[in-house]
Amino acid sequence: MKSAPPTTRVMVSLGLAATALVGCGSPDTGDPPRPPGAAEVDSTQRMVRLLEAALPSGTVSEQRGQGTEKSPASPPSAALSFEKDGRRSEVDVTLYRWAAPVPQFTLQCPDTAYSPYSQCTESKLSGGAVLVLDQSPENDSDPSGAVVFTARLTYKDGKQVVVRQSGVRPAGAAASVGAPGPLTRKHLSTIAASDGWKAVLSRMPEPPAEPRTSADAMTGTQMAATIASLTPSNLHVSEQGSSDGFGHAVVDDGHGKSLVGVNVQQWDRDDPRMRKIFGTAETLADGTRVRVDKSPSRYGGSGAVVWTVDTFRTDGFRVVVQALNARAFKLPASRDEPALGIPQLRGMALSGAWRRTEG
Repeated sequence: MKSAPPTTRVMVSLGLAATALVGCGSPDTGDPPRPPGAAEVDSTQRMVRLLEAALPSGTVSEQRGQGTEKSPASPPSAALSFEKDGRRSEVDVTLYRWAAPVPQFTLQCPDTAYSPYSQCTESKLSGGAVLVLDQSPENDSDPSGAVVFTARLTYKDGKQVVVRQSGVRPAGAAASVGAPGPLTRKHLSTIAASDGWKAVLSRMPEPPAEPRTSADAMTGTQMAATIASLTPSNLHVSEQGSSDGFGHAVVDDGHGKSLVGVNVQQWDRDDPRMRKIFGTAETLADGTRVRVDKSPSRYGGSGAVVWTVDTFRTDGFRVVVQALNARAFKLPASRDEPALGIPQLRGMALSGAWRRTEG
């Protein structure tokens, strides 16, 4: 759905370095002594011990992780296999620091336009911290299969703890379908809120300040509302949603649901990337370039197609409107074509409403 904006949206990666721990110590095993005056280092061993200490009683194995020994700027992490009451899963934790104001996407549940099977809640805690608890399939093409449980705790100052449980399966079994994990959502929340992470987070380097968004920029919520206001009256609008720089809504004409989404961007009018994208596009009388595309959805989904109208004004103002013949990406088509045709998408993209900031 989204074309690349000038500032690429950051996606949180929970990947862990494959640093295996041989003979990893128990929580009461100390790290090697530091020479006097040496900088504080949060080692791989320490990260794993903190994770072990935050877990309920059970059996741990295959400990691994990444400390700050080699790269203080890399997010420290730990992972292990955890078994309790005949159930086993993989558990990992990663620590981040975000510049204030904290990016909105780190405080929200996954966008339903791209995570149609997510079951998620958001809670604001005392002190301004936000806790997001999510349950999503490990593989969106197999929504009834194994799931990933995530607890993401973000403090007001941008410090963040992300805990995941995946690979849920009965001990000794190959499949995990229908098997409850050894850790509940409450367990994951408790692990994320463990005091042990606070010292590590406080020693992580301060992130550089993010450039402030123009006051004239439209928010994702405003974009979703504008889609609704521009949708023909014969279509029912539901399930509005948004994320950084992106707004969407689901529309239905009685013949199946259809996702409509928009990006509103500001570029340098002479940016070479825009010249390449719009090099053969139609040029209107006022100089606006208009590019139209119909293609299969790059996110998959049997029979899913995306229709796009991409517009670029002479001052660098860009509006991209797309429609999908399903209610979300990664889903099979629920209708032959999107609910909005190219002429309707074109009229929506060329509307002056996208420069409005109120609402």
